Amino acid sequence: MKEGYLRLGDVCEVQNGFAFDSKFFSTNKESGIPLIRIRDILKGHSCTYYTSSYQEEYIVHKGDFLIGMDGDFNIGQWQSEDALLNQRVCRLLPSDKILPKFIFYFIPTALQRINAETSYATVKHLSSKQIKEILIPNISLTEQQRIVALLDAEFAKIDALKANAEKNLKNAKDLFISTLSKELKHREGWKETKIGEFCEIIRGKRFVRADIVEKGVPCIHYGDIYTHYGLFATKAKGCVSTVLAKKLRFANKNDVIVVAAGENRFDIGVGVAWLGDEPAVVHDACFILKHSQNPMFLSFYLRSAEYHQYLKDEVNEGKICSFLTKPLAEAKISLPSLEEQEQIVKRLEIVSTNCKAMQENYKKTLTLCDDLKQALLRKAFNGEI
Repeated sequence: MKEGYLRLGDVCEVQNGFAFDSKFFSTNKESGIPLIRIRDILKGHSCTYYTSSYQEEYIVHKGDFLIGMDGDFNIGQWQSEDALLNQRVCRLLPSDKILPKFIFYFIPTALQRINAETSYATVKHLSSKQIKEILIPNISLTEQQRIVALLDAEFAKIDALKANAEKNLKNAKDLFISTLSKELKHREGWKETKIGEFCEIIRGKRFVRADIVEKGVPCIHYGDIYTHYGLFATKAKGCVSTVLAKKLRFANKNDVIVVAAGENRFDIGVGVAWLGDEPAVVHDACFILKHSQNPMFLSFYLRSAEYHQYLKDEVNEGKICSFLTKPLAEAKISLPSLEEQEQIVKRLEIVSTNCKAMQENYKKTLTLCDDLKQALLRKAFNGEI
């Protein structure tokens, strides 16, 4: 064993959860006690499934420290009501030789090292034996208290920086939404109509991620509309082969692509104005709007609060939320002249650009905060502070 270190298992009981029969699972909160799965750990307060079949010794209480044992290993502190451990989650029960908060600060670095050193073709797995063998500094409780107090104070400053960035981002998003509503509000001389009255609505055709290649015909996959594209796109993230493309449906320049499936009913329905010179094939979880309006005006409209308020009630909820052609065709919109659309787009693009800049600043701040925390942890456990 490394000098100056103890095994975690010597100062902390590591308790595994147990396997649950899926027939006892339910999404109904009234059906039993919450079941903690790996994805719930970092949330610290929210469970998706519940069960009425359990044993008392596997109950987790508020404040307990949990480690996820599959995927990218992580530790979290449970912040909600009593819940049950899934078999791929373990609980740490510290002895009086070590401070729980000291473990909470130290373990992530050890888990990152194990994660980096563990290489599997599929999902990575962490055993309770590996957790027990984690080496932890053998220092006095007084020194542990000093390190924890120092990290608490410094992390509070970093969290305040993060919270301020979040507030600024929220303010920017709120300004964008309110400006959008103001600019798109019906005025005298505008034509009140519906999407289906001036747009030809065409559904894309199915292809899968495995079909996407680096070179070929540009393609728009529905999932990338949430993660990669913004209000418009001139280049596609990927391509499909020319052979496959012949069987699919295309968006041409100035068409607007509307995503029709997603994880929740509030986000789906946004659009991307396709401004690329080359036609792009479109996934079947999307609609293609062919029209003679300003494509950016329509793209902005498809992000408005009023449109999404209407659409959320038309969404079919399930494992994947979706909506059909008719609700999209029935969506109400007020159209100004093309000249006025262009002026509105210019004003909205300024606000959108500012919001995007704020989002980039937020991402940089998050990275900075994470880097600062990691640097502090390294120094604390290397005896440098």
